[in-house]
Amino acid sequence: MDINLKNLLPKIIPTRNKYEAGFVVGLSGSLGMYGACKLSALAALKTGSGIVKVITNREIPSAFYELVNLIIDYSKTGEILKNINSSDCCFIGPGLGRDKKVSKLLLKILPKIKVKTILDADALYFLSKNLNCSLPKEIVFTPHLYEMQRLLNEKVIGEELIEKTEKFSKEHEVIIVLKGNPTIIFAPDKKSSIIMNGDPGLASAGTGDVLTGMIASFAAQKMDLYDASMLAVNMHFMASKLAAKDLSSYNLMASDVIKYLPKVFLQILNN
Repeated sequence: MDINLKNLLPKIIPTRNKYEAGFVVGLSGSLGMYGACKLSALAALKTGSGIVKVITNREIPSAFYELVNLIIDYSKTGEILKNINSSDCCFIGPGLGRDKKVSKLLLKILPKIKVKTILDADALYFLSKNLNCSLPKEIVFTPHLYEMQRLLNEKVIGEELIEKTEKFSKEHEVIIVLKGNPTIIFAPDKKSSIIMNGDPGLASAGTGDVLTGMIASFAAQKMDLYDASMLAVNMHFMASKLAAKDLSSYNLMASDVIKYLPKVFLQILNN
């Protein structure tokens, strides 16, 4: 699908402050899995968001300087909701964990979230067990193949997977970014979009967390969720190709995708 990425890029207002530049809040990370939330948060900052805050129930170790870590016990649902609903967009799931405290928290907060929301990883695992849970009005799921099969409760592949994912998107009124090579974006009111040519090195832990942060970032910068998903997937693929050209597909890691995002921005802007 041909798309003018330059026209999609969020416009920069010279007089803006950091909150007006895109305010993202993440509910992400747990013991042993803090790398996931750091990748999502850094990707959001490197794609233009002015401030990113991540809610965890324990301090994130070795957090990078620009990351704001809100340490809130998961029993304090009101405080967590207040922070999420103060943002322009939230992401939930990368490295979050699957214990009972997480499930209880998500059951309570998901129906009350009023901002754009990206659900990934452990949040999708939760949903596969709680498909009747009420969800935010504006929402994107970012499953890979096995996560989508879990949501469908069927081990379907190929055309059958595409057909059933499209049906799921319409029935549940959610945008679905089905990750892979190609990646397919489904929306309830649009024809599905196929995006190709990601580097094979993206089949690596953490690259999906990077994409989640990118979608959240663009959505926080006043883009609608469909366009934010389209722009993020295309730029994610472009960064992977540039990184692999220098490093090879064998060496490509999630953090490399983030490192090459500035080159992608320059390539789009100078095109």
